[in-house]
Formats: sequence, structure tokens, C-alpha cells
Amino acid sequence: MSASDDETLNGIVALVIEDDGMQLMAMQMLLESWGCVVLPAASAQAAAQAIAQGGQPDLIVSDFRLPDNISGVDAVARVRQTLGRNLPAILQTGDTDPSLVRDARTHGYALLHKPYDPNHLRSLMVTLIGRA
Repeated sequence: MSASDDETLNGIVALVIEDDGMQLMAMQMLLESWGCVVLPAASAQAAAQAIAQGGQPDLIVSDFRLPDNISGVDAVARVRQTLGRNLPAILQTGDTDPSLVRDARTHGYALLHKPYDPNHLRSLMVTLIGRA
């Protein structure tokens, strides 16, 4: 990872949707260490509240399995619809179900299987931000 890649993420606003409190805190700390501004949300509803309160994310990182039987695919779609723009999105999951992989690809989301190397996440974020 080059210095310019680190600078690419500096100031990027990342909406992180993760229902596991420890995972959410860890992701927030990681992304902030890369210079990102993090909007943490423990559910799709909390993500909607963050947007309603003026949050303007550049990127979404969402767990696939969220509370109330809402998938990360659905949560990202709601955020995109609310904001009226097609934000880059990364789904993360420990699930290896082939239908999940198809669903993520069908919707154009990047998919990371837990556990993964944080540098892979950073590279993916840099790539997606560069395309946006």
C-alpha cells in the first residue's frame, strides 16, 4: 500500500453497518486509523437515522446478516435510495453460501469473507473510491 493510497482514504466518510458491537468498534477504529470519518450503525434503521441526521457517506461497509432479518444487500439498497445515489458498497460476511455470493454480485457489491486481511479491505476501498 503506497502513501498515495493512504491519502485516498483520508477524509472519506464510511457508513459502517454492523450489529456486533465489538466488530463495529473494531471496524471504526481501523477505518479511522486510515483517515476515514466513520458513521457507525448497528442496524439498517440506525443507518437510516445517520443519513437523516445529515450523514453523507462516500462508501458503505455492511455486514451481510443484520437484525430483523434484513440483509446487507437490503440495507445498502435503502441507503442508496435514501441518498439518491449509487454509493460504492462492500459486504462482509462469514457465510460462504453460494447464493450470497451471487446476490452480492448481482447487486454489484464487493464481498469480503471474514476473516480477511485488513489490507485487502483498504485496497478494495481505494479501488471503489477511485471508480466513484
